[in-house]
Amino acid sequence: MIPRAQHLYLVEIPGVGVKVGVSASPLQRIAAHARDASAYGRSIARTWVSPEPQANALQNERIIKGASPREYLDRSFDECVAEAESLPSEPIEERDVRDSPVTKLLTGMFPAYGEWLDREAAK
Repeated sequence: MIPRAQHLYLVEIPGVGVKVGVSASPLQRIAAHARDASAYGRSIARTWVSPEPQANALQNERIIKGASPREYLDRSFDECVAEAESLPSEPIEERDVRDSPVTKLLTGMFPAYGEWLDREAAK
């Protein structure tokens, strides 16, 4: 089975904690978190999204969450980012990367990015 292209993401909401999650559409998911936070008079302070989709995004999410039963972690955002960046990132096969909403957005905005992906795939 080919893994679904998903990004690992982190969202910091001051006074609440750090949300760690995975999504094929991280920008849309973060926007949803912003709407939810706003409904409670809160706002997002910082976000982090993995640069590329990860085949092991769900595993990395579980590692960062650890044994915490909470939706929002009581850890510093910087600590969570450092851990996320230190975890192994298993690449997605080329056809899955092309299906990523983030990749589609980037190639739509920057055609040269799509051309670069084509060159890399040809190597």
